[in-house]
Amino acid sequence: MWIVFEAAVRLLLGGLLVTAGAVKLAATPAWRRVWLGAYRLVPRGLVTPAAWLLSVLEVTTGLVIALGAFSRAGAIAVGILLLVVTGAAVSALFRGLAIPCGCFGRVRELLSWRVVGRNVSLIALALVLSVHGLTGIRAGVLAWPGQLALVGAGLAAIWLAVARGRRRRIALHLAAARASNLLSSER
Repeated sequence: MWIVFEAAVRLLLGGLLVTAGAVKLAATPAWRRVWLGAYRLVPRGLVTPAAWLLSVLEVTTGLVIALGAFSRAGAIAVGILLLVVTGAAVSALFRGLAIPCGCFGRVRELLSWRVVGRNVSLIALALVLSVHGLTGIRAGVLAWPGQLALVGAGLAAIWLAVARGRRRRIALHLAAARASNLLSSER
């Protein structure tokens, strides 16, 4: 029964983190700057690189936990990342900031204690995995270079998907701008 629970938890944590990070990476740098800047925790000059780094860390740790790579260390990394993000949320709530969570990109969910509760539950799941270990079918059967290569391949695939989606969105914006210009020039 543990193997089923473990697989479900790994896929849940990994899926949430990969989705959250990929959505942020697909967003514009300006959106990421506004999102992270709203928390008022990072110096203004470091907001852009910090937002990018956080997004990459979400995707990376999500892949690591979903694949079961680096066993306990992967689960601990997920727990630490979620702890840092939750700490930022708690800090913003105590300071009375009414800001979007930014958890899954452009979704307009405001930061709330419900978000903190959800994150605490996810931290508890990561803690359970780190204490009891990863025992199911996983990348851990490979030596560390193989695990690293597998996570790297996953990152490359997500990076390509994000870049492709961004190019498609830019093409749609250009087409809409052209259509708007045609309509306005006909009047």
